[in-house]
This record gives sequence, structure tokens and C-alpha cells, in this order.
Amino acid sequence: MIHLIGPGGAGKSTIGRILADLIRCPFHDLDRLFEERQGDIDDFMSIATQPSTFVLLPSLDLEECVTETVRRQRERPLAHHRSDRREEDVIRQRFPVYMDLPARKVSTMGQAVDIAAEIVTLISTL
Repeated sequence: MIHLIGPGGAGKSTIGRILADLIRCPFHDLDRLFEERQGDIDDFMSIATQPSTFVLLPSLDLEECVTETVRRQRERPLAHHRSDRREEDVIRQRFPVYMDLPARKVSTMGQAVDIAAEIVTLISTL
């Protein structure tokens, strides 16, 4: 099982679907399933210690990550959005948490198919 974690708008669902196609396995958006059953997934980050876990972030640079996360969140078709300022505050607060997780970090600033291929390569080294 491969776990992709990161902030909203990092590309987990997009890259996850492509990755699943590349390695011919099912894709499940666990954020949605988990939230429906348990609540906020941020309270359960123990999966980050597994070698098959990857932290996806728009950028590994804080300021670029904040800017891109806000832009991506603004474009998402969500029923409710945080204000840009609130989104900035959230990613600034969570960025160090994501960076401190003991998992491989992957920037999602490129094409989703290229990022999924990069993860396939990383998986082959496990």
C-alpha cells in the first residue's frame, strides 16, 4: 500500500489516480473515507513512518508552498473555502509538521504524470 499525504491542493488525488493506473492497482481517497468515519485525518499521522509513504507538497520551499497552496485551493470545486489569509495561516502552521514527518518529500510543481512516474521509481527502490 502506498500512502500520499500532504495539504489540500498538493495533488494527492490527481497523482494518486495516475500512480494507481501506472502500477495497476486500485485508488482510494482515504482522506474522504477517513473523514466520513473518524474525523480529521491530521490526528492520525502514524502512517508517515512507513517506507511506502510520501509527503506531497506543492513546493519544498515554504513561501512557494504557501503561494501555490492558496492558488490551488482557490481553484478547487469545494462547497466551502477558507479565506486566502486563513489558508496561508493553515499551510504555514502545517508546513513544518509535513517537513518533519519521517517520509520522503515530493514537490508537486510539475506535471502530475511525471510526479507519479517519479514515485514509481522511488517505490522500486524500497
